[in-house]
Amino acid sequence: MARFTEKGVGNIKPKAKTFLKTEGEGLYLRVTPGGKKTWLHHYKIGSTRKWYTLGEYPAIGLKDAREINGKLSLQTGRGEDPALNLNPTVEEMFIQWTDAAKSPKGKPWSAAHKRNLVYAFKADILPYIGHVKVEDVRKRDIRALLEKVEKRAPNQALQLYRRLKRLFNYAAEKDIIESSPMANLEPIGSQSTKDRHLSFNEIKTFLEALPDTAMAPFTQNALELIIRTGQRPSEVLGAHQREMQGQWWVLPSNRTKNGLEHRVPLTEKIIELFGTANKHGFFFPSLNDPKKPTNHNTTSQGLRRAIDNGSIPLEPFTPHDLRRSAATVLAEIGFSDEVIGATLNHKKRGVTGEVYSLYKYDSEKRKAIVSLERKIEGILSGGSDGEVVNLATYRS
Repeated sequence: MARFTEKGVGNIKPKAKTFLKTEGEGLYLRVTPGGKKTWLHHYKIGSTRKWYTLGEYPAIGLKDAREINGKLSLQTGRGEDPALNLNPTVEEMFIQWTDAAKSPKGKPWSAAHKRNLVYAFKADILPYIGHVKVEDVRKRDIRALLEKVEKRAPNQALQLYRRLKRLFNYAAEKDIIESSPMANLEPIGSQSTKDRHLSFNEIKTFLEALPDTAMAPFTQNALELIIRTGQRPSEVLGAHQREMQGQWWVLPSNRTKNGLEHRVPLTEKIIELFGTANKHGFFFPSLNDPKKPTNHNTTSQGLRRAIDNGSIPLEPFTPHDLRRSAATVLAEIGFSDEVIGATLNHKKRGVTGEVYSLYKYDSEKRKAIVSLERKIEGILSGGSDGEVVNLATYRS
């Protein structure tokens, strides 16, 4: 029988019914009609044949699946049943956890989320304590690992701390251990977001994960509007119906940081994300007082919780970093600092004290916003080269 290849596994197409493919030695791939691919280990204990789930593809790649399958083959060859393993290693517990975990809304973790977890644990956790029995892991072991990572990457150390805490809590819930070695262990690492911006892959992960977070839909929309328009979080959250003028969102001077009126081009997608204003004209009203816009902390707190609980599987960032990300994408597309500054309503620098004319950059701003939107759509569709549109097809 033919051996799997990474490309071949990726190209396997679903059929009307669930089917199995194998390369032998107990390693199987199950493919459902919906296209879900799951690695399985087939083994025999006595006269009974059983299946053991290794994890989903592509979160678990071919190389990892073979490695796990090989370890299980040794175990089952000794007559040990992994399905009845009441004393798993950290690596075995990690596999069980990622396979069973769900989002706050009860949905299984996405393949991208699992892939990020596998990458992080394979880099900094499993090589050191993956072989250790879960019940034998001590607080000092965790602290030594995380302090080592902290010297290199404080953000990564903090993320690993949070993920390990959830892993060992899961082990305690399953009665594998009586208490977590993470109990009473203070967080290790730090959350530094200065100059943070999201890469193309992070933008894709963020926007795909956003609907499955526990945040209210209007909070999700507000966060997406920040990255799609490049405007400040407070400006998005305070948006009022009277500011929507034709094809433009016109921010009055008392609502901008530099005290200047600012015009933001509207697209169908941006209008869709704003949704319908309440009877007082606010698109994002306060739940306590609908006559006022929601507090700017709404997006910050919602985003922080989603990152902390793993719903958004990324290094920490803030709503303002989404604005910075929009500027970075525009720069990578090729827009000048001057056009980006006009689009984001930056205070113009220079000894003359010149300001951006209210209408002077309308055409450039519309091209920038539409190009930003096309770039984001290109990223979401699986590539990073979103189409940059011809300005001639749009009116300012």
